[in-house]
Amino acid sequence: MKKHLFLARCILWATLSLPLITGGRLLSQNVECGTPDISISQLHAILEQLPQGASFNPQSSPWTVPIWFYHLRRSDGSSAYQNFDPESAISPLNQYFGGLFEFSICGTTNIDDDQFAVMDLSANSPDFADLVATIDLLNQPASESCVRVFLTGEPGIIAGTLFPVGYALDRLQFNENAGIFVGITDQDNFEVWAHEIGHYFGLPHTFADPTNQYVHDVNTPVIIGGVQYSCFQTGDGFCDTPADIIDCTYSQLNCSATPVCSTTDPLGIPYAPDPTLLMSYYGGCRNRFSNEQRQVMRTLYLLHPNYAAILNAPNECLIPNFGIIERNCVDVQGPAADVSPIAAVPVEVRDVNNACNGQNNLTDAEGKYVTEPCLLTSPLRKVLPGLNHSTPLNGVDVADLVVINAHLLGPFPFQNPFQMIAADANNSGTITSFDIVTIRRVILGADPNFMPEQKSWRYVPKLCTETQSFHEQFWGDVDLIMPGLQLNPFIAVFTDPFQGFTRHYKSATPNLPNNDSWMDHVSLNTDEAATHNQAAWSFTGIKVGDVNCTADVDGFQSEDPDGAFTTLPHLPVLPNQIFTLQVKAVGSTPIAAWQFGIDFAHEALQVMEVQPGNSNEVFSLDNFGLTRLSEGEFRALNFAENGLAQNLNNKTLFKLKMKALQPISDIGQHFQLKNSVLPELFLSASGAEVETIGLQLEVSAGLGMAGGNTGGAAHLNTDAYQIAVYPVPFTSDISIDFFLPEEKQVHFSIFDAYGRTITELRKVFPKGVNTAQLDDLASCPSGIYWYSFVAEGQKHFGRIVKK
Repeated sequence: MKKHLFLARCILWATLSLPLITGGRLLSQNVECGTPDISISQLHAILEQLPQGASFNPQSSPWTVPIWFYHLRRSDGSSAYQNFDPESAISPLNQYFGGLFEFSICGTTNIDDDQFAVMDLSANSPDFADLVATIDLLNQPASESCVRVFLTGEPGIIAGTLFPVGYALDRLQFNENAGIFVGITDQDNFEVWAHEIGHYFGLPHTFADPTNQYVHDVNTPVIIGGVQYSCFQTGDGFCDTPADIIDCTYSQLNCSATPVCSTTDPLGIPYAPDPTLLMSYYGGCRNRFSNEQRQVMRTLYLLHPNYAAILNAPNECLIPNFGIIERNCVDVQGPAADVSPIAAVPVEVRDVNNACNGQNNLTDAEGKYVTEPCLLTSPLRKVLPGLNHSTPLNGVDVADLVVINAHLLGPFPFQNPFQMIAADANNSGTITSFDIVTIRRVILGADPNFMPEQKSWRYVPKLCTETQSFHEQFWGDVDLIMPGLQLNPFIAVFTDPFQGFTRHYKSATPNLPNNDSWMDHVSLNTDEAATHNQAAWSFTGIKVGDVNCTADVDGFQSEDPDGAFTTLPHLPVLPNQIFTLQVKAVGSTPIAAWQFGIDFAHEALQVMEVQPGNSNEVFSLDNFGLTRLSEGEFRALNFAENGLAQNLNNKTLFKLKMKALQPISDIGQHFQLKNSVLPELFLSASGAEVETIGLQLEVSAGLGMAGGNTGGAAHLNTDAYQIAVYPVPFTSDISIDFFLPEEKQVHFSIFDAYGRTITELRKVFPKGVNTAQLDDLASCPSGIYWYSFVAEGQKHFGRIVKK
């Protein structure tokens, strides 16, 4: 192929002092490129030499183009780019080239040499020749298959003049020596980056050949000297880029407005340039390439031999350096309706033989994790984000129960499939009242995580959601969203491009062939082109139970300051005295849901019994949890299952029957509201937080002695035996702590409400503190039970509740 001379290198508008004219910007005619753009005849001659008839249909993913950054620093390592993150340039570039190219970082190299800090960028200069020789000596063959981007860090010299730099050497003339220079002024101006990459892929300026630009289109050719010319032969040679001239004013505040030009074309027709085209000089408005410009870049990239190196780049240059994990709260009602990165997620990347030595990566503040945590010989990869990287209660509270209940009742169905997956707390593939029970048990501390899967997070691979057929199943017909539309991501089916079989929401779904789940992992093959797309390595993270998108995703969980009871009892208590406390709400705003946690001095007090308050509507024992008895914490919540709020003012939410284990001078000093146990939260029927509700703690029954004498009858000396039965309420087993002044036989029994013995234990225990346990009570129905403690003929009875 005949070589042509084509050097696209520009001193961009951003490097000059351009005056504002009547709210717009004037582009001076003095702005020049170092070398003229390629002529129209040369460009079309090159395209005509390429294979004819090539048709490039739109594809599902863009072609991946690798970039190698060279940071030209001073010999001491200093540079104006000192804190520049090259990866930050990739995302905006990919937006400008969306659907055509997707750029990824293959490598970065620092070159510390004062010679290149302020260098002559002319292609025939000694500085440039030395730079090429320096790069060759680095022996980095992979960079030859990349777009080389030079971060100059200092102004460069062009034609003897010092300029901040935005400058390109194209592949058509310079081949392996082609590259892009970006200077300190333009490091965050990604229009400049995209403009220069456009030159790299063969595009001229829209104002090319300024003396031969005519305002016409392909259907209205002009006659010049008796010769007929179309838009293919004048200006920049593209028919979908209006004739451009630099002497125009425009407003960056209204980029859709046509710039006002002071001159006309040679035929006297006013110019009407397009300020949105990236190959123009209309900075601040540029955001796109025209369709014909995209077609030329696509043609040269796929068919011209000088672009073969980057077209056939090695896999290590094509696989993205990082995947992204983010949360999607789009269409979720509330202040967090956005897409945001999730930090501190451990991600394991391994091959089929698990040869990654257990190396994990954590996502950073931008949700990114490294895709190559260790050397793997196989091209097969399995990517597994951590399922329990934050606490189960992160973002999960009674407000989520209200939202799920509203979905089940029908007035407010979910409009986001990620919400639906978050609501499926028991991982059944459905949303039912059992999910509310599952979430409630986690909030109350009855279960440490979401049973039975014990997963705190779920992940939907973007490889799935960016596949059209799956996307339509997962989101429904998003163009026809209407009231009553029911999304159902649980029935979406994904055809795995790497493994060749269908994947379903639940891997345990019966009667389905190849029923691998599409949740929580991806299996990839780095030899296949699909892995060149960052989406193949990326996920949407879903916090189980957090349907209103309030979980902290920045790597740490913040806590509000603890509240305080508005009223506390201030009474002394003697050892073994029993008293009843009532927890009351104060405030006139109707409440549909509430929760809070209380911390008490467990070394001084023992919970003997929990009782409902004024009515079951205010509280039921199912909504109470006594967690970690030895640490003295309990949690309580309630929500209106009918969705209606009620006035709680001066109503007792629940009562606590307590026993003093040691002398207490002031009961009130031993109780406090504690957000670390469970955050205090009151909600109205609309789901809005109500901050005008207070909590009171009062003694509702007089103090009495445990095991006191009544009518001379013999009772168990609790002062001697110090019995504690827990947990209250119990779920599957019961523990009994007791003290024996000497070795004795003890008989412990559990009876149901009809007096039938459910289980018993008879055993000789040594002197001192002992613990006995009765197991296998999980199958017993919920309700009231009784226990008896018998030691040498002395008996003690008590009541206990099973959830």
